[in-house]
Amino acid sequence: MTYSIDFRQCVVNNVNQGMKWDDAVNLFQISRSTLSKWIKMEKKGELSDPLRQEYKTRKIDKNKLITLVETEPDGALAEYAQHFNCCPQAIASCLKKLEITRKKKLYFIKKEMKTRGKNTKVNSKR
Repeated sequence: MTYSIDFRQCVVNNVNQGMKWDDAVNLFQISRSTLSKWIKMEKKGELSDPLRQEYKTRKIDKNKLITLVETEPDGALAEYAQHFNCCPQAIASCLKKLEITRKKKLYFIKKEMKTRGKNTKVNSKR
C-alpha cells in the first residue's frame, strides 16, 4: 500500500515537532520501520518513493530457441547464449523447460556395449 506524500509529510512533521515515535506509530497506524524510512527520506529532501525499474522482458524466445536447436543441433550452450545475449545457464534451464535433451546416445554404441558385456567371461569361482 502506498501512502500519499501529504500523509507522509504530516507524520514526519508531527514527529519533528516533538511527538514520540510510539505515539505516532499508534495514532497513524504505521510501522516503526516505515516511520524511520520516511524520516531518512525527508532528511534527503524527497518523501516520494523512487520510481520502479522497468520490467525486463525475457530474453529467450522459445520458438527461436527451438528453431536454432533444430538448425544447429551440435551447437554448444555458449554458442546459443551468444545468439540470445544471455548466459549459458539460462539456455540450459530453458531447454530443460522445453524438455529438449542435449545428450544424445547413439544406438550403435548401446548395441556395442551389450555385445561386449556378453563376450567377457567372469570367473565366479575363486
